[in-house]
Amino acid sequence: MAIAHNPLTIPILQLLKQQGAAMTEHELLSQLQQRGEFEAILPAGQEAARSNDLALFQRHFLIMNALYQLQAQLLSERLHLHISPLRIYLSSLQDSKANSLADVLESPALAEYYGNFANFSDTGEQDVQRLLKGFWQRYRAEDKQLAAFQQLDLPADASWPEVKQRYRRLAKQHHPDHGGDHEQFIALRAAFEVLGQVLN
Repeated sequence: MAIAHNPLTIPILQLLKQQGAAMTEHELLSQLQQRGEFEAILPAGQEAARSNDLALFQRHFLIMNALYQLQAQLLSERLHLHISPLRIYLSSLQDSKANSLADVLESPALAEYYGNFANFSDTGEQDVQRLLKGFWQRYRAEDKQLAAFQQLDLPADASWPEVKQRYRRLAKQHHPDHGGDHEQFIALRAAFEVLGQVLN
């Protein structure tokens, strides 16, 4: 399936102008679904399966593709379309020196991904499950990292040398051989190991 001009660009632009304020991707998706905008684009079998992950991925892809097409088109009108899952909105470029797409593009890698319709047509149910699994693994890993920094009483941007220095001090203080708490020592060691995998 190849779409040179995504038919969602016009309804998305109308919705953004009507809203007059930032929208989330979820709000945009909900309003486009209520208006039946996906029915003419997605295969009938997928349109019927509204709740499955593949259908959701396809809607998301179509929205992002349309947004990046719009972003490029609106530059000639000196408008900047800001694209983020939580804030999609238009602003004027009148006072800006931005003259090209490269000047306003927040994420060239995402623009390239959503600009390539092979990523839409070649992505099946198993691919979507892999994407979701990878997302949740990264999310949980970030959660573990944050907890590890907190365990060592360090900011989340601490460097590996800072982590090692803090760990040594706290490990010495809480080591069971020096009268420290065994569980606290184990928790410190676990935090050190988590951060070692990321920072070292």
